[in-house]
Amino acid sequence: MYKTVRIIEYDEIERQEFAGIQSANSRSGKILSQGDVFCDTSVEAWRKSRKHALALLQGIFQSRVENPEIFTNDHTLVIMDDNFFLRSMRREVFKVCQSNVCENLEITFGLIHIDTSFEICVRRNEERNGVKKVPFNVILKMSHNFEEANANKAPWEQHNFKTSIGEPSFIEVLRCALICLQKSVDEPVKANIFNEQDLENAAKDRSLTLRNKIHQTDILLRNIVGIICRRDKSYARTANITKKEVLSFAKSGVFSSDEISLREEVIARYSETFCNNMSISKEEFDEMLSLEL
Repeated sequence: MYKTVRIIEYDEIERQEFAGIQSANSRSGKILSQGDVFCDTSVEAWRKSRKHALALLQGIFQSRVENPEIFTNDHTLVIMDDNFFLRSMRREVFKVCQSNVCENLEITFGLIHIDTSFEICVRRNEERNGVKKVPFNVILKMSHNFEEANANKAPWEQHNFKTSIGEPSFIEVLRCALICLQKSVDEPVKANIFNEQDLENAAKDRSLTLRNKIHQTDILLRNIVGIICRRDKSYARTANITKKEVLSFAKSGVFSSDEISLREEVIARYSETFCNNMSISKEEFDEMLSLEL
């Protein structure tokens, strides 16, 4: 059925991005230790990897549209390999598909959920080393925040298939993949045609998302200031000044929308700003927050 298969693996792209940042830091005299793996550097690598993956998908579609004579009767299967634990992450991929539908390019879209149990995820993670190993609290948050595909909430997720929970066999995963492909081929993605009402609703959604991010950021910053002040009241003034600076930065809309990334980015930004304002090391700041945050 498919002459070409392309796999876009988010984790591998993230490792490449992290290595690039690490190399740049080493050239500038900054050294990352093993404990720094999930600091602001890894957050930056994570965000870049997601944009990079979507750019690769866009490039595949664009090359087919620009060179139709090369791809005649060449059906390509593109596998986006990631946990996609939030619906917004899956929507990003769907939007790229939808925006590229045209007379010369038919695109189908489907989701395969390999329902691996939390215990197995933790066990496999313990077998990893270096940047491949994910902190336990991150896995726990992903598990709690995981949004399963739901066609009632998002009609574009109608072609979703889930394996049995636990440690699915290769045969079972393959079976789900084949069913997903067969179903999605019958209903290709439709081009997205915006009208004025759609654009107005989209603007309202973005405004609501930004307000929600600012509210979450404000709550987190209040907690950080409270912890710092309980540790050393002499830091109170600088802690509050830093809070205002980071909150002002958040209002520009630069922080991520999903809860885990937002938290990591806010803490990283606050840490950098507070350390600069107080002329203390990141290690001293981390020590202040370590027991309570």
